[in-house]
Amino acid sequence: MAAFWFNHQGQGWREQWGWLFQSQADLDTLRGHFKKFVQVELSDGSSAYWRFYDPRVFCKIVPLMTQAQHTQMFGSLINRAYCFHDPQRALLEVGWKSSWLDTLSGVRSLELKTHILPDFP
Repeated sequence: MAAFWFNHQGQGWREQWGWLFQSQADLDTLRGHFKKFVQVELSDGSSAYWRFYDPRVFCKIVPLMTQAQHTQMFGSLINRAYCFHDPQRALLEVGWKSSWLDTLSGVRSLELKTHILPDFP
């Protein structure tokens, strides 16, 4: 799927087809995990639909999420996630850090990387 998303001069990411993630989980497990995030409770107690699956929403909110929110969203199911942030022409990569300190402490921390993408005609 990733090759299809990146081929044809980056048509998939340029046209905001979606965001990619890397996981070892099966589709039923992933569907159940992500289903929890479609409807969210707001601070005033009301509920709203969250279009996290829309890359225009996902790319804007992921850098603003707290570590606890990242852990809830990605958990142990998602290793890496990628989305295209159009104003910066950048591919955002969110993934778990792998350091000896994280291993010793048992705490996993996420890192956000920005990859500037080439211009296509």
